[in-house]
Amino acid sequence: MVGSDVFTVSKHLSVLKNAGLVLNEKRGTIISYRLRCPCVLNFIDSSRRSSRQTLKSR
Repeated sequence: MVGSDVFTVSKHLSVLKNAGLVLNEKRGTIISYRLRCPCVLNFIDSSRRSSRQTLKSR
């Protein structure tokens, strides 16, 4: 996340992990995150398209 501080990104990832949306894997000092269910991207895309349509209709 460009322009975001480490604390903010870490907090967001923690919230997503606690919600069961992401999984993490630790290798030494590196922690990698991935979506638990890639279908979440479909939901995000639908939400984005819906928001754009709403804004265009105003």
